[in-house]
Amino acid sequence: MKSININGELLDFSTPLVMGILNVTPDSFYSGSRKQSEEEIVSRVCQILEEGGKIVDIGGQSTTPTSTLIPAKEELKRLEPTLRL
Repeated sequence: MKSININGELLDFSTPLVMGILNVTPDSFYSGSRKQSEEEIVSRVCQILEEGGKIVDIGGQSTTPTSTLIPAKEELKRLEPTLRL
C-alpha cells in the first residue's frame, strides 16, 4: 500500500486522489484565481472539499512563464496567514 502519514492521519495513494489548488499568490496572471481574504480562502477550501478534493495545494509562487522566482522567505510570508487558518 502506498501511503504517507500526515499529522497522524494516513493518506492512501493506492487509488487516485483529487487535488484542488488554492492560489494565494498576489501576482498571479489570472486575477480570478487569487484568494487573499480569509473569507475567500475558507470558501475555496470548502469548495475543494465539497467537490471531492482530498489534497489542497496552496500556491504562494506564481508559475506563469514570465514570473520571477521569489525567495523562500517571501513565499512563506505569503503562505503563513493561510496556514494559520
